[in-house]
Order: sequence, then structure tokens, then C-alpha cells
Amino acid sequence: MRFEIDANRRLDPLTQLSDEQRRELEAFLAATESLTELAELARSAGVEVLGTVLQSRREPHPKLVMGPGRLREAESGARAGDADRLTSDAFPIDPVRIYGALQAHLDRDAIVIGDGGDFVSYAGRYVDTFQPGCFIGPGPYGCLGSGMGYALAAATAYPDRQVVLLLGDGAVGFGLGDLDTLARHGCNVVAVVGNNSIWGLEKHPMQMLFGYDVACDLAPETRYDKVAEDLGCQGALVREPAEL
Repeated sequence: MRFEIDANRRLDPLTQLSDEQRRELEAFLAATESLTELAELARSAGVEVLGTVLQSRREPHPKLVMGPGRLREAESGARAGDADRLTSDAFPIDPVRIYGALQAHLDRDAIVIGDGGDFVSYAGRYVDTFQPGCFIGPGPYGCLGSGMGYALAAATAYPDRQVVLLLGDGAVGFGLGDLDTLARHGCNVVAVVGNNSIWGLEKHPMQMLFGYDVACDLAPETRYDKVAEDLGCQGALVREPAEL
């Protein structure tokens, strides 16, 4: 709702409103008045309610206390539950198995960049970070296509540190040509493409909710390793867990 008032005119601003604007303003004022009344009611009851809460919670409930010891215990339990997947020999390769192999080779100051949806969603659980700036993801909205640029910047700023770029096979299509840029600038980047030939974060929910999916399939068996070689990088294709 926008009101344009001529400050030079000595008129009641309300006279310059259209009927629709007037109705919107009246509704807004009514809602504001209701909120004011609710706030007054809350204030009138607040002392008694707050006093009761403080009295009953003077000593924190044990279940609400999560100190370092209990956090470490919970983390260790979760890791133990994932151990089988991190070392799985299943075929096709379990995505978690890729992260299991990656963990063994990452330095503490390695910079890991995630550019993808389904495949990269595992990174938050299985990539450990020990200092700020060591993990850069696509954000809560999954903004794809930023990975190559992030990798170029990280490798240029920190040429002596490991830079790992994790890509879904959907996300890699946004900036595949920038492998040429990385090669020309001699960037020390290892890129891992999780290739399942689908838009995973779209296909699975569609099938679950509607029983079908639309425009979620990608070309099967695309050889991104050969594309990388043609653009001046080294490429390798991994099909079996043992090849990781």
C-alpha cells in the first residue's frame, strides 16, 4: 500500500486517499488497536506469569542442559550410527561413502565448497570444519552455480591450502565451462561431481507427494570427467567404492 501526499498542500491527508486506500488504512488501524489491547493484557498478567515461570525454572531441568560433554556424547552416537554407510561397499555408490573417503584426506584448514542439492546436502553432516571460512555452501535457498567462482577465489587467495568443490550433476551445468578458467589460472582445486542423472531434491519430493515427477531427469551417464579433460583439467570416473 503506497500513499503519495503533497506536503505543500494544507489538506487533511485522508482526503487524498482513494476508497481502496481508505479501507486498507482502516483495517490496518483496527489491527494495530487489537495488538495494543493484547499487549496491555500481557503486561497486566506478565508479573504473575513471569514470577511463576522463574520460580519453577530457578534450577534448569536436566534435560535442558546440553554441556560440552553431552554434546560430544550425542555427536559420537550419531557418528557411530553412520559408520556403516561411511565405509559401505554398496553399488551404486552410497553418497555417504564418498564423504567417508573424503574425510580421510582433508586437512584441518581445507576449504570445502558445496554447489548442489541432493548430493551436497550430506556435506553439512559429514564434512568437519575446524576454523571459520572452511565450508561455503549454497545457502538455505540452494542457489546453484556459485561453486566454480568460489573455488577460483579460494584457490587464488590460498594457493597452498586444499580446495575441494562438491557438485551435483545438476549444479555443475551452471558453470561447467569455468573448469577452463580454473585450468588456465593453475588453480589447485579437486572437484567431485555426484552423478545420479536427476534433479534429486525435486524428483524425490514430487514422487512422494504426487506420485510422478516433471522435468527432473538429466542425461544418464554423462562423462563429466571427459568434459573436464577437454577443458584442460585431469578427469577420473569412479563407479565402484573401491575406486574411491
